[in-house]
Order: sequence, then C-alpha cells, then structure tokens
Amino acid sequence: MHHSTKIIVWVCVGSFVFWVAWLLWVQFHPSFGNVWIRCGRFQPTQALGVMGQTLKKMCMWHADLLMFNWIVWVATGGILGGALGGALGRTTLGENPPSGPRDPSHAG
Repeated sequence: MHHSTKIIVWVCVGSFVFWVAWLLWVQFHPSFGNVWIRCGRFQPTQALGVMGQTLKKMCMWHADLLMFNWIVWVATGGILGGALGGALGRTTLGENPPSGPRDPSHAG
C-alpha cells in the first residue's frame, strides 16, 4: 500500500474512533445524556438529530459548546490519526527493511 494511502486510512480510522468516542461521551454526559438510548431502547436517530444540530445552529460553534460538536471531534481524530499514520509510515514497524547493498547513486 502506498504511503499516502496508509495515511488516508489512518485519518479515517482516527475520525471513526473519535466519532464513536463522541457518541459515547454525549450519551453518558451528566447534563446531556440519554441521546441514543431512551426508555431502554436503542434509538440511533436521536444521535443523528443531535449531530444535525451542529449543522443547523451556529451556537454549536461557540467555544463553550465545542465539546458537543461532533465535527470538532471527528476532525481532531482525523488529524491525530493522520499524524500517527505519518509517524508510523516513516518507520519500518511491521515491515521488512530493504536488504542487500545500497546503490550509491541513490544515496540520500
């Protein structure tokens, strides 16, 4: 897999992990909770409704409400995932390093 493709995969993984973390954080937040589990039933449309508020209400972009803004969480996860993927891509972790004599014309 090409290095840039690996970074894109890491961005997606980081974004997904942070999105799930946001869903859990909102669900169990003391003043905001019970978003997607209500009356003992799983209701994912409730979470989608809360996510939609970020796109509808400008107040969700105020500094005091950014913790409830899922886009901020997903973007942060993507940035951190991409940084991690980039850092891991510069190492030979999990890959066999090239063997044999180096070609002096490609020194660098």
